[in-house]
Amino acid sequence: MHKKSGSRRFAAGWSSSVTIALGMAILATKPAWAQKGADWTSKLEPRTRAMQVCSLGALNAFGKDKNLRPRPDRVRVNAGSDPKIDGSLVSGAGGAVRSGGKWYAFTFKCTLNDTGTKTARFTYDLGKEIPKGQWERLGLWE
Repeated sequence: MHKKSGSRRFAAGWSSSVTIALGMAILATKPAWAQKGADWTSKLEPRTRAMQVCSLGALNAFGKDKNLRPRPDRVRVNAGSDPKIDGSLVSGAGGAVRSGGKWYAFTFKCTLNDTGTKTARFTYDLGKEIPKGQWERLGLWE
């Protein structure tokens, strides 16, 4: 078990859940929702917004994790089970992150900002690689 202080934590173990996939193709120009100042989340219902915002926070946090190389390109915060939302805190026991064509399990806590449009803090416990035989059941792909 690895432990890291600060906003990122690592630990062995995982549980399954279904997750939201994120990822954009690299474009010559930014899409409208990604432009500075654009509030692309305002049109989402609150639960979907919380999940999307936490997924982006997760992708950012995992991108800084030196244990995941190459840099992760997909995150699902609800692979196998729905995260719990309690006010500005979103937590889940069945996230999945893809790095180098492999998926890894994680549990997490995501604190949203006052408006619910950004991640104020994202902590996680990174688990084991998810066997390919479980990908379909968890909504994962290559």
